[in-house]
Amino acid sequence: MVAVDSPFVTCLPPVVRSAGRRLPLVVALGGILLLIHGVDMPRALHGLRDADVRWLAAALVVTCLSVSGTALIWGLLVRAAGVEMSWREVTAWSARSLFAGQLLPAGTGGDAVRGLAVGRMAGGGQALASIALARVCGALGMAMWGVAGAMLLAPALGPAVVAVACVVAFALVISLVLALYADRVIRPLGRSRLAPLRRVHTWVTPFSTALSRYRRRMGLMIQCFLLGTAAWGLNLAAMVLLAHSVGIDAGWQVFAVTIPLTLTATLMPLSANGVGVREGLLVGLLVHAGVASGQAAALSILVDLQLVPIAIVGGICWLAGGGAGVLHREPHLVAEPVPVAA
Repeated sequence: MVAVDSPFVTCLPPVVRSAGRRLPLVVALGGILLLIHGVDMPRALHGLRDADVRWLAAALVVTCLSVSGTALIWGLLVRAAGVEMSWREVTAWSARSLFAGQLLPAGTGGDAVRGLAVGRMAGGGQALASIALARVCGALGMAMWGVAGAMLLAPALGPAVVAVACVVAFALVISLVLALYADRVIRPLGRSRLAPLRRVHTWVTPFSTALSRYRRRMGLMIQCFLLGTAAWGLNLAAMVLLAHSVGIDAGWQVFAVTIPLTLTATLMPLSANGVGVREGLLVGLLVHAGVASGQAAALSILVDLQLVPIAIVGGICWLAGGGAGVLHREPHLVAEPVPVAA
């Protein structure tokens, strides 16, 4: 996706630039209108009105535990690299990032916030490495649950879905291995006779070097993977509780397969955080699984609102200045100096 302030975009006529900025909002509104048109909205609103508060409260508690697990992964990676952040500061910045992630597409806002905290003290390479590995560990946990869910639903979905889930999980494992050994891959670029390749080496080296430090901490990586798997399992449990609140009796395996598919909508550049598209996908998949459209629409709304209470806490934490002391500390090297290509 082209940045809004890139030279390419700034050369466009003002009308085109204005339309480009409004396109995500237009797509999101269009998706919402299609969702309203395609389901029984009175029944969906009725389902929300009659949602069991006890199930909703239980889902909120389990969601908080899931979010805490993801924050713990990032905190372990940051602190293992020698970054001086207390667990209170890790919690505060995780809450801030969750708030920002609800406002900007694909979680980029949350990643930028966490990157600001770590990058200020340890440099951009370490900030990117901790965020990337935390993301991959979470995605691996999601993929493992997806494979298990696809296997349980194989009679209904067919072997092709199981194969795709296994391929995705394998690809994530390979991506993690390649990331941890990226320094060895790009090292020859520093000795290249081509100046552009040497510049690429200089730019990428801080990131790859930070990743290589984690290669020497495989125990930590296994711990983060297990935490990511547990956190996603808790998230699936929260989904089941949300479903029960609106009268949907669906097992975790249904959400283990459907939710990863809907999350891909948040990566679409033509949608503001996947709004409209994400809900439409979830409703369609649940209806295909035998859920009534009204109940599916009610659940899709609850899934959208799932993180809002926690995000509000993050916003309050931001306004109160929680974790802001990190920004006023002196930068320091977290490990050996990063080599720079000649």
